[in-house]
Amino acid sequence: MFQLDGIQPGDGVKAERSPGLTGTLTDSMMELQTLQEALKVEIQVHQKLVTQMKQDPQNADLKKQLHELQAKITALSEKQVFQEMMLTQRKAVPVLFHYSTF
Repeated sequence: MFQLDGIQPGDGVKAERSPGLTGTLTDSMMELQTLQEALKVEIQVHQKLVTQMKQDPQNADLKKQLHELQAKITALSEKQVFQEMMLTQRKAVPVLFHYSTF
């Protein structure tokens, strides 16, 4: 019969959540929500700038603002993707195993 050192047949396995993991997960979810809200606002501003650009396509100031805003949206989007990946990884391993006899 297969046996691991220190673990005898009949020993139970107890699964417990790691202390602090819930708080970290909640913080990550809140950060993701904050990023999504910021991205939504910046996209709305972008839409307004595009509308203004249609009325005045040669406006250098609007072009500059649009270019800067596009860079900001890209950065926020990249942060959002990273945060989603981190959140997915944290959700994937939420349980630590502790061996104990029941």
